[in-house]
Amino acid sequence: MDEKSINYDPSTTVGLLDEEKLTPEQLEQKAQLEKRMLANSTFKGAFPVAAYFILCNEFCERFAYYGASLNFEEYMTISLKFSTQTTDAVNNGFQFWCYFTAIIGGILADAFMSRYNTILNFSSVYLVGLCILSFSAIPFMYNDYLTLSILLFGLSLFLIGLGTGGIKSNVSTFVADQVRHLNPQSLEGIFRWFYWIINLGSFLGMLICSEIREYNQPGQPIIWWAAYAVPAVMFVCSITAFLLGRERYIMFPLGGRWWSFWYVGFVASGSIVLKAFNVMYTALTNRSNHVEVPNVQSWLDYAKPNYPEKMIEDLKMTLKACTVFLVFPFYWVAYNQMSTNFILQAMNMEHPSWLEAEQLNLVDSVILIFLIPVFDMAIYPYLERKNISPSPILRITIGFFFITLAMAYAALLQYEIYQFGPHYSDLNATNHNNIQIWWQIPPYVLIAISEIFASISGLEFAYSQSPPSMKSVVMAIFLFTSCIGSLLGMAIAPACVNPLLPYVYAGLGTMTFIMMIIFYVVFRNYQLASHEDAMKEEF
Repeated sequence: MDEKSINYDPSTTVGLLDEEKLTPEQLEQKAQLEKRMLANSTFKGAFPVAAYFILCNEFCERFAYYGASLNFEEYMTISLKFSTQTTDAVNNGFQFWCYFTAIIGGILADAFMSRYNTILNFSSVYLVGLCILSFSAIPFMYNDYLTLSILLFGLSLFLIGLGTGGIKSNVSTFVADQVRHLNPQSLEGIFRWFYWIINLGSFLGMLICSEIREYNQPGQPIIWWAAYAVPAVMFVCSITAFLLGRERYIMFPLGGRWWSFWYVGFVASGSIVLKAFNVMYTALTNRSNHVEVPNVQSWLDYAKPNYPEKMIEDLKMTLKACTVFLVFPFYWVAYNQMSTNFILQAMNMEHPSWLEAEQLNLVDSVILIFLIPVFDMAIYPYLERKNISPSPILRITIGFFFITLAMAYAALLQYEIYQFGPHYSDLNATNHNNIQIWWQIPPYVLIAISEIFASISGLEFAYSQSPPSMKSVVMAIFLFTSCIGSLLGMAIAPACVNPLLPYVYAGLGTMTFIMMIIFYVVFRNYQLASHEDAMKEEF
C-alpha cells in the first residue's frame, strides 16, 4: 500500500480496541495511519507538521480575500460608476453568497468528496475568479468597455464567493483532523492559532493591497489591477502550500474524483442532507401513527424501524450541537458594527490626516494577533496548572459578556460625541465634532477579546461536538449564522442614523446581554462528547 495516499475511512471500521473485528486491509490501513500520526509530530508540544501547511494555506487565502475585497467598495464607486445603493447591495450580496456557499462546500465534503479534494477543487475556482477580477480592473477595460468590465467583475465575485465558501467550511475542520489524535488541549490550541493566522493574513492583506492601489503617479488612474493581481499571486502560494503537505495529511475521505465537483458532486452531495430530512420526517410520521419503538429517548428514535441506529445517533448529535448556534446570529449583529456603524462613528470624530476612519478596523486584527498567543502560551496554561478548564459553553458566554461591554461603551461614546461641538448631533459623513478618534479603540479591544472566547470556541465546538459523517456540514451551519447576522443587520440599518445611534448600540448591548443569560441558563449543563469517545467514533 502506498503510504503517501492513505484513504482510511472510519465509517467502515470500529473502535480502536476492537482490532479482532477488522479485516486485514483495515488493519493495514490503521497501522499506516498510526505511523503517519506518529511521524507528523516533530517535537513535544508542537502541532503535527501537516497542520502548518494548512495554516500557511489559510494565511495566503485570507490575505488574498481581504486584500481584494477591501477595494471593492471604492472600485465600484470610482471606476465602475456604481451608486452608493448599488455598491451596498453588491457588497451585502457578496457576503451572503460567501457564507451560503459554505453550506455547499460542507455538504460536498461530507457526502461525496473528502475535505482535501473539496478544498483543492474550490481553490481552483477561487483562483480563476481572482484572475478575472484583476483582468477586469485594467484601465482600458473599465474606460473603453465598461459594460464588459462590469460583467467580468460580477463573474469574478460569483467565482470568488463560491471558492471561499467551499473552502471556509472545510479548512478549519481539515486542520483539526491533523491534531484530533493528540489531546483536547491540542484541539483547542489549533483553533486559536487558526484564528490567529486568519487575522494575520487579513491584516497584512488589507494593509499591503490598500498601499499598492495608491502606488501611482499624480494624475494617473488608481492601479486596481495590481491591487487585485497581488491577491491572485498570494492564492497561487496558498494552493502551493496546500499541495506541499499532501504526503503528510491525515485524510478521512468519503470518496470522489477530480470531476466529482463538476458533475456527480451536485447530484450525490445532497444525499446526506436529504437523508437527514427523511429521517426526521419518518420519525415524526411514525410517532404520529403511534408506531411502537422500544427504548425511545428522543423523537428521532421513532425512525429506528426504517433507518440504521448509527445514522439516527449521528443526527441526534448534529441537531444537539446546532441548537447551541441559535444565539450566534445576535452575536454577529453586534460584531458587524465594526465594519458599518463604527466607521460612521469614526468619521464624526477628529482624526489625523494619515488615518482614514475605516483603517481603525485594523485595531481588531492587531489586538487578536497580540492576544491569541498570550492566551495560548500564558493564560490557558496557567488555568490548566490550577486545574481550571472552562468549557466551550462558559467561554462562549464570556465572549457574549465582552461584546455586551463593547456595545455599552459604543453607546456612551456616541452620546459623548453628540455633546461636543460644533455640530453636536447634526452629523453626516462630511463633518465631525471636536473629539479624538482614539476614544474608539476600547470597543475594538473588547470585541477582539470576545472573539477569542466566543468565535474561536464556536469553531472548536462545531468540530468536536459533531459526528464524523457531518463535521463539515455542522461547521458550515455554524459559519452560516454569520450570514443570518448580516441579514439582521440589514433589517436594523434604517435606524442606524444620527441621532439614533446611541439607542442602536444600547439595544444591541441589551440584546447580547439577554442572549448571554438565556444561553448560559439553557446550556450550562450541556453534556459534551468526551475526547476519548470522539476518537473511538472517528476511528
